[in-house]
Amino acid sequence: MSTPLTDTDLVEIERRFLPPQRHFDPDDPRHPLIVHTPDTIGGSPRLANSRMPVHSVMWYWNDGYQAEPQYGVVGAPPGLDAVLLAYPHLTPEQVHAAVAYAADHPDEIRWCQMRNDEVFDEHEDRERDEAIARLIAEVRRLRALVPSFRDDVTDNGDGTYTHTFTPSS
Repeated sequence: MSTPLTDTDLVEIERRFLPPQRHFDPDDPRHPLIVHTPDTIGGSPRLANSRMPVHSVMWYWNDGYQAEPQYGVVGAPPGLDAVLLAYPHLTPEQVHAAVAYAADHPDEIRWCQMRNDEVFDEHEDRERDEAIARLIAEVRRLRALVPSFRDDVTDNGDGTYTHTFTPSS
């Protein structure tokens, strides 16, 4: 028999699985460059006139931009330079607007990041499974084209081996 959920359990479940309450005011003078649209990027807060979600800006703001010298990509430490390197079409004003919104709504941004990570992980899993299925199909196709062989290995007694390939019957 399971124990009933306590109020604390319910609060924790709500915190982890339900989006935070949005108190978005489109006329809020503090965040004029941030909008929410239910049919655009899942309703996540984003920069006005773009599809750039605030949580993506915050990812580079907090973590920096990884250098990849083999591709000629320079890195940047966390902050404005990292965001502008990742998204050169953004202006510093837009980046600062996203950071200010995230500072005022940390739970909402954290939830958007978590939801985005889950969607990305599901997409990666699906791509991996599809690639494995294609590989298996290709191996089966190739096996059908090549006659079956038996590989007999003989120990020559001097540290060497002889392989004899004979068609299977």
